[in-house]
Amino acid sequence: MMQHTIKIMAILFNLINPCKMENTAKTRQQIATEYGISYKTLTRWMKREGLAIPPGLVRPHDCAKIYDFFGHPIPPAKEERKKP
Repeated sequence: MMQHTIKIMAILFNLINPCKMENTAKTRQQIATEYGISYKTLTRWMKREGLAIPPGLVRPHDCAKIYDFFGHPIPPAKEERKKP
């Protein structure tokens, strides 16, 4: 039973953690956009909380640190197109 639960948790983690799933580096701007904030705000949040990420592209494991620390960004709801 315990192994089954661990497998389910791993699957869910990969579904909600975009960096782990994509396994690609992201820019800070891309991460800020996912949260719906500006690049400067993300930088201020990370500085205030003492989250040190090396300069340049954010590697997948650093991206996961950001998501674990601030929570996973909620994807925006799809807007329904109105028929004319």
